[in-house]
Amino acid sequence: MNYWIVKSPFKHHPWSEVLFKYKFTLFGIRNFQSCNNINYMQPEDRILFYLSSNGRKLFGIMKVKSNPYKDPSTSDERWLACDFIPVETFEPPIHLQTLKKIPELKETAFIKQPRVSVVKINKSIFDKIISLRSKLL
Repeated sequence: MNYWIVKSPFKHHPWSEVLFKYKFTLFGIRNFQSCNNINYMQPEDRILFYLSSNGRKLFGIMKVKSNPYKDPSTSDERWLACDFIPVETFEPPIHLQTLKKIPELKETAFIKQPRVSVVKINKSIFDKIISLRSKLL
């Protein structure tokens, strides 16, 4: 199983909409590094959903529902899309400033390359991030 942070490129697709539709489709990514990462996603991989347009926070966990497929928003075969379903909501969401305090996360593309929408992380970083849930309550 792989672990990822996905930064939603959509300003008007909040976590509440992901929960309501019980699906999130990532498409429209035009960054080669992010697209390469999408290519490695497999069903059941775990995703942390990050939204910068709503306070720069992680809102929850999703899992990959489909294998990557050709992005329907373009005729260019190079770009990929992928479907996810929500698994858990963070109440409260985890703010970027809290994430920046995690030493292991400082060296990832999530922090060092803020324009990369899909970032692979290892299980220990994933576990460290989700352990913050209980500390925020």
